Formats: sequence, structure tokens, C-alpha cells
Amino acid sequence: MAGIKFSVLIVLAIFKIGMAAGPMTHLYLGEKYCSYHIDSHEKTEEFLVGTLYPDIRYVAHFPREKTHSQVSGLDEVSKCPSVFQSGVKFHSWVDQFREEFVEKSGIYEFVIPYAKGKEATLLKFIEEEILANHYDGRTWSGSFDHIHHEELEFASEEQIRKWHSMIQYCMGYRISWLTWAASYLTSHGFGVSCEVLYEWSYLLPELANDPRFQTHVGDLLSFIEEKMEESLPK
Repeated sequence: MAGIKFSVLIVLAIFKIGMAAGPMTHLYLGEKYCSYHIDSHEKTEEFLVGTLYPDIRYVAHFPREKTHSQVSGLDEVSKCPSVFQSGVKFHSWVDQFREEFVEKSGIYEFVIPYAKGKEATLLKFIEEEILANHYDGRTWSGSFDHIHHEELEFASEEQIRKWHSMIQYCMGYRISWLTWAASYLTSHGFGVSCEVLYEWSYLLPELANDPRFQTHVGDLLSFIEEKMEESLPK
């Protein structure tokens, strides 16, 4: 029970912070990048572990700047000395373009009525709930059964194992289920009350069927994928 509580609450911590993409959105876009730039399953696994790694800071408690940096473009991603480090850079690149897209889209106008003042958090919940209808991240669950040696640069083995467990929870359960579970596990989950989490857990499947949010997610993913394709050799 303690392990489940830890994993669920860390999931909510990740979603609460700023304009970053949710973990399954990062995984989906990382897989897309690999389809263009990575030539083996083994390297793809290494890249995907890398692209989900930066948010381990919620477990290891170090500053965001340690694993998140401004990225000038995908050339910088591809020129990293290892595939794992390319994944880490790609994470920041995705966050930058998601923030750009969301700020210009006006989508918060439709989120605010349901958000109880936590629109950034709820929007990421909605995005991940919709993505779950089209993408099964469990394909890569086994990639997080072992520790990549470069992960040990910033975190301990125990922290990494906890992080991998949390990622596998995200792969295995919809965010609506995780918010429902968290509403029973904490009285005030990272700035969101248990009452609001409970309400959202039932609201998320409904919002995921709203054409406005479905269009938002489709346009967001297309926007970032087009940015990836622009970097390909002509």
C-alpha cells in the first residue's frame, strides 16, 4: 500500500508543475522522434528512458535546471554524446514547444470553468486522459525494469527504482484512475484538495470526449511532430 501511495502522489506532483508535458505525452513524442532518428530497438529504449528521466527530480529533490535546459533545436538533441543524453535534451525541447503552443491556443478558456484555479494541472490531466484512448505506453514498460548507468549521475539506485515504478504506474493506469486513488490517499495532494481530485476523476473521462479538447490534443501533437519533421534532411 505504501508503494502505491508513493507512486500515485509523485504522479500528481509531476502534473502540478508548470507548463511541462505529462509523462505519457513525453513517451509518445519520444517514440515518434525515434521513428525518425533512431535505428535500433535497444537505442530507442535508451532514448525513452532518457526522455522521461528529467522529472526524476520530484523523487531526488534537485533543482529543475539540473536536468532541464534551453534547447536550441533538434540538432542539439541529435549531437549529444549518448542516446540517453539525447533523450534528456528532447524532454526539454518538447516542454518548450508545448508551452509555446498552449500559450497561443486559448485552450485555458475552456479549462478554467472546471479547474478550481488549477487550470495548468487539469489541462495536463485532460491531455493524458485523451492520449490514453489512442496510445498504450505499456509497450515500453520493460525498459524501466533495469537501471541505465547514466541515471546514476543525478540519483541513487533507490530513487531510480521508485521513479521507474512511478513511470510504470503511468503506463498501466489512466490519470482519471490515479486522481481517484489519490483523493483517498491524501487530504491535500500537491495543492489540489481531495474533494477536487475526486471530482476530476469522474470529470476527466467526460472532458476527454469533448471535441474541443480532442482537437487541442490532436493539434498539439501535430504541431510538435511537424517541428520534428522540419529537422529531417530534405
